[in-house]
Amino acid sequence: MQSTKVFVSVGKRSAWIKAPDSGLGMASSNWGAMTQLVNGGMSGVASRLSSRLYSLSWSYLKRADFEAIDALFSEAGEDRVLYLDPFAKSNVLSKLGGHPYLLAESFSKLAWDINGVEQARVADLGQEPYKGLQVIKATGEPYVESVAVPAGYSITIVRNGSDLVRYRWEGSTTFTKITSGAALTPPAGVGVIEIEFGNGVGTLNWVRAVVHKTGTPPTDVTTYAPPRGGGNMMVVPGSYQVSGINAVYGEYSASVELQEVWAWQ
Repeated sequence: MQSTKVFVSVGKRSAWIKAPDSGLGMASSNWGAMTQLVNGGMSGVASRLSSRLYSLSWSYLKRADFEAIDALFSEAGEDRVLYLDPFAKSNVLSKLGGHPYLLAESFSKLAWDINGVEQARVADLGQEPYKGLQVIKATGEPYVESVAVPAGYSITIVRNGSDLVRYRWEGSTTFTKITSGAALTPPAGVGVIEIEFGNGVGTLNWVRAVVHKTGTPPTDVTTYAPPRGGGNMMVVPGSYQVSGINAVYGEYSASVELQEVWAWQ
């Protein structure tokens, strides 16, 4: 991926935009609480699943760069945001996608139905990443994560475990089982691929997805890599800010926050 540009998709719009030049915050927030016991000791609880938050800021934008950013974020509303993070190039999936056991750990609709009946559980793997997803009933609601793929690029998806991962390009109505390790290229240049996890019965250990230039597949994609992507995100309401530096020369600064959101919200 280009080092001076980052690829972003917001709703039906997508573009290469200038990479943040004055700060790129990448935080992961999980739920938790600490309390002190009556004996003076401490006790705590915490979720394993965390939500990614990107804080992007640009200190200097010429008019063309500003207009590209403004066109994406100024009217984003609740549109799905896909940020192709260069730091996540070894595995663009989120924690939920790359470590499927979290779908059970987080009480998702894949793991539990509306009546509280267990559909999937955490499986002990005995190898990195040590936990997997064991789907015991094929009636849960699968998890779908989207990834934006720029023109001239492809995506290679590798699963370790049972055949529980399918895909479709946005606009298609049919999911297709992935051929692990095969490169997938957008049918119309730029594309958004929707990856479905958990359709069927079996154990899914880990999943890896790498976006790369078409015709230049990654060499080590069949090995495990921790997921680093932000998953399905949205613009944090009120976070998009613009300042004019010089109106005569068309110089601006801007900032925005992108928050990973729960797929079933």
